[in-house]
Amino acid sequence: MRDADEDGQQQLLRRQLQVALEASPRAEVEGDTVLERLNEQFTGQEAEAVFDTFISWTRSCGLFRYSREQDLFRLAANEPQGG
Repeated sequence: MRDADEDGQQQLLRRQLQVALEASPRAEVEGDTVLERLNEQFTGQEAEAVFDTFISWTRSCGLFRYSREQDLFRLAANEPQGG
C-alpha cells in the first residue's frame, strides 16, 4: 500500500505545483515556497527528503523543470530551450 500512498503524494504535489505555477504571472515558483508547504505537513527532515524526491518526480514527469541554481520550478513549456 506504500506505493499507492507515494503515488497519491506525487499526484497531490504535482497538482499543487501546477496550480501555483499557472497562477504565477511568470509561471515560476521558488523552491523555498514548495519547501514551506511541505514543512506544514512533515517534520523538517521529512520535508527535505520529500522535496528532494519531488525534484526527481518533476524531472521524470516532464511537466516541470527545477533549477537548483535559481531555486525555481517552472512549467516545462515555459522553459527556454537548452535551459
